[in-house]
Amino acid sequence: MIRNLCCARTADTIPLKLQAWSVPEPDAELWVCENQVFRVQDSHVVPEEELRLCIQHVALKEQKKLHRIQHEVQAHHSSKSSKRVIRERIPHDVRLYVWQRDQGKCVQCGSQEKLEYDHIIPVSRGGGNTDRISNYSAKSTIAKKVS
Repeated sequence: MIRNLCCARTADTIPLKLQAWSVPEPDAELWVCENQVFRVQDSHVVPEEELRLCIQHVALKEQKKLHRIQHEVQAHHSSKSSKRVIRERIPHDVRLYVWQRDQGKCVQCGSQEKLEYDHIIPVSRGGGNTDRISNYSAKSTIAKKVS
């Protein structure tokens, strides 16, 4: 049985067996691999090369697990610290007014297909949801404007 005990100061990728005098239990061995210490019981059951591979495998899994946890913690902290802009829905009366004003077609190309409300001044730059700063645009026109 291989069990990760704690971190150690070694960057060896090949598992190293610690001296027998440092093991508190007579039927267990301590191995160091990838900055981790492993306690191995009944190591005589498995050939040493296979044991080394198993230790490397467990060390790799532990590193991936730690990396995933670190990523989740960083994402959690960054989501708390960032101020998200919550977009409000364009009010119904403004949508109706813009539809009538623009005659149900794109103000740039005149298309009547795949139309969307387009903020002349983006919300992220202070634009709002009033009829004075919205118009009707085809998706293709918006895509050209963005690129």
